[in-house]
Order: sequence, then C-alpha cells, then structure tokens
Amino acid sequence: MTQTAREAPAPSRRRLLAGLALGATASVLAAPKALAQAGAGAAAQQPPPDPLTPERRATLAQYGAFSQHRTYGEIWIPGQQTVPQGWHPYPPCHWVKTERLGWYFDDRTPWGAIVHHHGRWKNDPHTGWFWVPDADFSPGWVLWRTSPTYIGWAPMPPDLDMQDPAALAALEKADDWLFMEVAKFGTTCAAPVTAGAMTPALLEGTTFVTRVEFVDGIAIVVLPVYVTGPVVVIDVTFDPWPVEVFTQVIIVWNWIWHHVLIVNVQNRCIPRKI
Repeated sequence: MTQTAREAPAPSRRRLLAGLALGATASVLAAPKALAQAGAGAAAQQPPPDPLTPERRATLAQYGAFSQHRTYGEIWIPGQQTVPQGWHPYPPCHWVKTERLGWYFDDRTPWGAIVHHHGRWKNDPHTGWFWVPDADFSPGWVLWRTSPTYIGWAPMPPDLDMQDPAALAALEKADDWLFMEVAKFGTTCAAPVTAGAMTPALLEGTTFVTRVEFVDGIAIVVLPVYVTGPVVVIDVTFDPWPVEVFTQVIIVWNWIWHHVLIVNVQNRCIPRKI
C-alpha cells in the first residue's frame, strides 16, 4: 500500500480540523446516548455502504473467510494457513517510527496491509480474533499504554462497542494486550513479547497514552519521547476522517482514559467510577 504522499496540510487547516473534531466531541459527550439512538435510527433507514473495495475483498478471500456475526454483521477470520496458532493482531515485528504518521504498523503482506489499517479486531473465546470491516484509515487502530520500561498495545474496539461502556471496560482484559520492553520496541523481531500471567501487573504499572495530534484529517496517538526508533519513510495516501469518525474515536479514547482503571482482581480488570 505504498503510494505517493500528499502535501501536509497547513497549520491553520490542522487547527481547524482539530477544532471541528473536539468541538463536535464536546457536544456529543453531553449526550452520548442521544447520538447512539440517532445513529441507530439512521442505520435502520438505509443499509450502510460496503466498506471494502472489490479488490480488498478478493484479497482477503484468499487468506481467510468472511462470515456473519450476530452482533457485528460481516466479519473476516484469518485462515489457519495465514496466521499461526496463538496469533495476535498487530504483532510487534512491524511497528516502525515515521516522521509524518508517528508509529505505523508496516505489515506488507497483502492481507495484513488491509486489516491493520482499516477496520477493527475483536477477540472471541470461541472464534478467536476476527476483523470487523471499516473503510477509515489509521496508522494502527490500537490503544497504547506505557511506562519508561514497558510499552503495550491492544486493538481498538469496533465502532459498535464504542457506545457501550461495558464493552469498553471489557477491553481491559489481559488477553487483548501485548507488552514488550521499551528499549527493544521497534528495533527487532526477536524481542520477547510479554503476555499471559504477567499482563495484569504490566497493565497496573503502565498508563494510557493520551497525547493526540491531527495529521491530514486523521488522529495520531503520539507516544512518549522515551519510545524511540529509527525513522522510516512511509508514503501512503488516505482520505480524511468524516467529523463523525473524529467524534466517535475521541469519545472512546476519552471514556477509557477517564473511566477505566486497571485493577488486578483474579486476573480481571474493572471500570473506575468517577
């Protein structure tokens, strides 16, 4: 998906986009249920457009299977020949630091270049990881936690979960997260990834990354300065997010940052009430 890069927007345009997004967020945060109901009503009136181009759909069909989920509608499940047992979305090998888009997941497989920049992942105890299609681009649809010693990331929940606090709180389960040492992040594929029994302690010992910048009409999470790595040039074009996407994404980040506290209770995490 390497393409010719566009000119970066002028600072005034960036401020305008940020203002639109944050302004819309402020108004929606006052009545998130009303937004959800209005969105549900609009969705009932007409079916949403297909988020996949025919080319992307044909590519994914070669590496997995499409199916229907009772909650999320159409989903895609990677094939057993495509990913190894125990595979997790956004494995650590492909994170690279870019000057324009921050930390970018540079998966160059035909299928990975699609599912790690468009759509979201969900972990199901029976199905395993499955992908919910969406058209909007991101360098990586993930949430981040860091400390000076460890860095962790987890797939951002699908749009449907963004309006459900219980679903967002459930995101904090250990199985959704990968952790590794900051000193080795983005430098090697051989670095060990911490998961399983140690994850709850690492969740408690790290904090959410909350710095966001707006680049060419999309939101970029900016990792702390102590997360370093060689800068790689990635030239990719993408469409700016519609304002409703800005609103949804910032709502979910804001809700998690302010309402989720990692508490190790029999390897479970619970939401904080404020």
